[in-house]
Amino acid sequence: MSTIIQRLQRDHVNLARLLDVLEGQLATFHDGGSPDYDVIEDAMHYMTHYPDQTHHPLEDAVFERLIRRDPEAAGLVEALHGEHRILFDMGAQFLRTLEAALSESLFEREALDSEARTYVAFHRAHVQREEAQAFPRAVKALDETDWAALEAVNQPQADPLFGETVAEEYRDLADEIAALSG
Repeated sequence: MSTIIQRLQRDHVNLARLLDVLEGQLATFHDGGSPDYDVIEDAMHYMTHYPDQTHHPLEDAVFERLIRRDPEAAGLVEALHGEHRILFDMGAQFLRTLEAALSESLFEREALDSEARTYVAFHRAHVQREEAQAFPRAVKALDETDWAALEAVNQPQADPLFGETVAEEYRDLADEIAALSG
């Protein structure tokens, strides 16, 4: 299997762990408690940076090659491209809503809760679709020259949360992920 697909799948596992943390914080919020807003904010900052700026563009590059080798995949790829744009917009909007809520003493709990839950559910469905439909098609359709070309222009980027070294800004979030996993 391609090292690129392995990298993307590893990212998906890590994103699922992060979505688990968000869901845990949202459950506290939904039950009327006080979640750790810093953890939620850090999670959304990460989501709107690493996946949106590194992971999704790599997937898009794989999917573009997939269309060349398997033109019948065009509908699926177009849908996934659209989902990437939706995830980008939803993530940015939720982060803005969260930051506004943190800066004000009064905010609509239901609106924040709904936005967050919609984002998490959409993200999980998107990942499942890629894993079940797009990745197997890419593995089957792309050849060694495709993967080599993708590797040449898509060198791995250091993941500031799940990489060898956790960036200082994500230390609390990493601790929360570790606590949930442990």
